Amino acid sequence: MEPDPFVIFIELRDEDEKLYKTEELEFNNEPTLRALKDRIIRLWDIEADYLHLFYKEIRLIRIVGSMSLTNIGINERDTVVVKHSYAVNWASLNVCYKFLTERQDLLPEDQGNTASQIKDLYAMLDEANFFIVYSLEHKAHVMLMQSRKYLGGMQAIIQTSVQAYFSQLNRKCEGKDAEFDIKFGDKKGGTHGGITCFVKMHDMDSRKYYVKTHWSGMKRSHSPDTPAPNLREIFIYALLEELGVCPRVHFILPLPGTANKTLYIATEEVPGFEEKTRMDHLNAKTENTLHMLIELHVLVCIFRIADLHSTNCGHYNHELRIIDCNVGDRSARSGVLKLCDSKKTTVSSLETYFYRGASGPANIFVSGDITTPFRHVMASAGESYRRKVTKNALKRWNILQNIERAVNRTNKLKEKMKDAGIEIVSTDDFEEYIGEIKANHNELLILLNDREDFTDDGTQGSEDDNIDVEKRE
Repeated sequence: MEPDPFVIFIELRDEDEKLYKTEELEFNNEPTLRALKDRIIRLWDIEADYLHLFYKEIRLIRIVGSMSLTNIGINERDTVVVKHSYAVNWASLNVCYKFLTERQDLLPEDQGNTASQIKDLYAMLDEANFFIVYSLEHKAHVMLMQSRKYLGGMQAIIQTSVQAYFSQLNRKCEGKDAEFDIKFGDKKGGTHGGITCFVKMHDMDSRKYYVKTHWSGMKRSHSPDTPAPNLREIFIYALLEELGVCPRVHFILPLPGTANKTLYIATEEVPGFEEKTRMDHLNAKTENTLHMLIELHVLVCIFRIADLHSTNCGHYNHELRIIDCNVGDRSARSGVLKLCDSKKTTVSSLETYFYRGASGPANIFVSGDITTPFRHVMASAGESYRRKVTKNALKRWNILQNIERAVNRTNKLKEKMKDAGIEIVSTDDFEEYIGEIKANHNELLILLNDREDFTDDGTQGSEDDNIDVEKRE
């Protein structure tokens, strides 16, 4: 009569004792520990070097491999716990992932470093077949993809991506590698993560660029998630460059295999901007201040531009320059924009068709309803003067044609981002925005053409309307 089989139960667990698999093993005879290991290796495809066995929380070491199970205290129908030796690394990966996705006060550099740790841990576990053993391939891949979006805030990723972009641009300009040089520095101020860099390329003196993550890539995160780049922001930078209001801008994609939810925006430095030409360094007597304020206001009205505080705009040779901005949300358009005099009396109906952005010149420079250095400057200009400046600006900007150019540039970049696997906000939002700004522009033209207090070239107007700001002040 044959003896009853020797039965052992095995459980696959991780470092936190979470149960993944169970199995009942039968042996014709009482097995040795080595025989038990061989069965487990074949059953669950764990390489011998990664196999750890535990009995009553005590690890079974190799030196007892030739001993029978009963000789080392394991009886029939007992349970042996099986763990992959990299289970501790899986526990670390989960801790990092939870830290990354649930903390709301992390700097992009901290987010990037944590995401980089996840990437390294994933590679280690994948090479050791950990995910196959535990049937975690899908879950681990999702965690890896979700964490990649945070890599964009790492200085190392930004610098490597920016260097690769400008190096390639140098080659396109028929420059040699020896002619290319780039030096990096820290980005000061603002709410976006980023860097500065000095770039020397073929037939070009060294130029300074300010590089930031797209506007959702904040210096300090207020959400465990990182929203994808929005085509509206790409468009507004491209458009303002076409209008001659924004300095030259470059859109830079992260290197393949790194961040999948990030775009870098590099704007060329406006000469002398930090030292003397920012808006907060102007005053009522500065040449062309009134023109710049009116033009700034028109741009806000048409394009719903926000974040135009006094250090994000200014002038170059007394012409308006915007170096940083974003597009305000619909929810921020809460009030009708009006120009008021010092007594809070509306002096222009031009703005009643356009709405206030989330922040910016609409309520810092242009509106007269709060105390600013420019309140009386704006109040000193009559309605026809403002209309004249606006009409001249619209002619110079050629807005509809430049909208199409900026749309084409945005759509080309969108395709590159898709090819690179970078997420973007729904294009429906972008198309609605383009329709909105075209309607705003047309409404403004109708308003301007309703009045005949100046000629087509904008030169007519009363002497009071063509005020001398310095004299008034």
